[in-house]
Amino acid sequence: MDTMQQQQHPITSIKTRHYRRRQVARALLARHSHHMHSEDLPQNPIKVVCISDTHNTKPVLPPGDVLIHAGDLTEHGSFDEVQVGLEWLSSQPHRFKILIAGNHDVLFDEDFLEKYPERRYGETRTKQDLHWGDVIYLQDTSITLNIPIAVQTDDGGQTVIRKVTIFGSPWTPQYGISAFQYEVNSGQNHWSQRLRIEGRRYRPDVTVMSLERLRT
Repeated sequence: MDTMQQQQHPITSIKTRHYRRRQVARALLARHSHHMHSEDLPQNPIKVVCISDTHNTKPVLPPGDVLIHAGDLTEHGSFDEVQVGLEWLSSQPHRFKILIAGNHDVLFDEDFLEKYPERRYGETRTKQDLHWGDVIYLQDTSITLNIPIAVQTDDGGQTVIRKVTIFGSPWTPQYGISAFQYEVNSGQNHWSQRLRIEGRRYRPDVTVMSLERLRT
């Protein structure tokens, strides 16, 4: 197969509505595939593994300090699907596991389920009945994690605490009938409300959590 034929095949499965957005996705994917790690990493790096769109699958994940699942943990968003997905996430070895819902994860969008009760699939259990393990759920909220990192010093070594703040929101522009969607033309107003913007200051609700707190 020559180069021209290869380029005719899509290199991403991201479903976007416009050609320009597809071009952006392709450019980002191409850039990522050629990315080289910096040789000048700090002594105390934090490794964040970010995944999405697993849709009931359980891929093998690279190691890291923080695991973020950024949407579409499930295919249909049923209670059983979400529970199985949470158990899989909780079983991962990462110190912190964070979940953000996607448009397929309808169990988390109570307003959507009120409007489309058939998407409960006859289930009476709600998200309040889920067993989360040590998975942290973010919905228009953020969390600051205190992450212990071992570093080498002239005296041998020590543990330092590094902080990372993560904001999570499940919303996407309207595309079909699914959860957490806003009208395409109302994006600025939507995000202004969600992020509580005052001028240029970003002021989300913040919770501070340490590894020790998770273990208690």
